[in-house]
Amino acid sequence: MASKVIKSARERALRYVENASRLQRQDLRDNPGARTQRRQIKSSLHNQAGHTIGELQHAAKPPLGWIWGNFYQPWQRLFPGEEHFNGDINLRREYPPLSLVELQRLIDLGWLDTSSLIDITALCNTRRYHCKPSLRQFGLQLTDQVIVHLFSYFLEVKFYFTFEIVCNS
Repeated sequence: MASKVIKSARERALRYVENASRLQRQDLRDNPGARTQRRQIKSSLHNQAGHTIGELQHAAKPPLGWIWGNFYQPWQRLFPGEEHFNGDINLRREYPPLSLVELQRLIDLGWLDTSSLIDITALCNTRRYHCKPSLRQFGLQLTDQVIVHLFSYFLEVKFYFTFEIVCNS
């Protein structure tokens, strides 16, 4: 019988499967490194599946704050009133400090223009002060240092909250 003309991919695949040799159990083998030897028990005296005596004596310890005997409740869950302590830590806004000395240094070096309004945008545009909202930083805290009376500029600063001693200077 002469070979037929194969018309479709389905017929070609069927012809290939018909002519292929059948798989046998002896043809199958694992990929290299697929199986490893199990842990060997080193000594018949200590049948602990490869653990040394020191590892058995120094057992794993529970995390800090865990009360022995009550393995299912750490101390934070034992006292229900403590759930509100630092409960809003992920919502709090941070205001990194900026001292008057640092502000005067930015002005002296020409990074800030005293003729215009100085706000968080002007400070961030200097590239010397960084405010990162991803770290919950939403502004700055204007602080004073020892030499408040040495601040020699008249500024137009926009701020929402600061201490009285800073405002007077």
